Amino acid sequence: MAIKQTVVFTNSAASFTSIDQALASMNAALVDVAQKEELDTRNVAGEFTADVWFDLSTQTVTINRTWLSEANFNSYKASWPGEGPNKISFEEAGWICSPETTEVI
Repeated sequence: MAIKQTVVFTNSAASFTSIDQALASMNAALVDVAQKEELDTRNVAGEFTADVWFDLSTQTVTINRTWLSEANFNSYKASWPGEGPNKISFEEAGWICSPETTEVI
């Protein structure tokens, strides 16, 4: 079974005009790049596909990852450090991360 994971980031104080600006801000806020590298490695390995949207009016970035197997998703979650230094640095940069949602598809 596949797992759809949705993560939503909002920076209502920002005035980004493009998804590229919003993603650059998020990347600049990373202090623990190991988390991003983990996702990049798993993406290249074909463990999930991702769609990213940016809502200009709400300054919201939505990331939908479709994990191709429940085992890959569970492995990823087991390696995830949770609310660590990146959550703090994102909040300091004005980003609010809503709790992720998941569903079996």
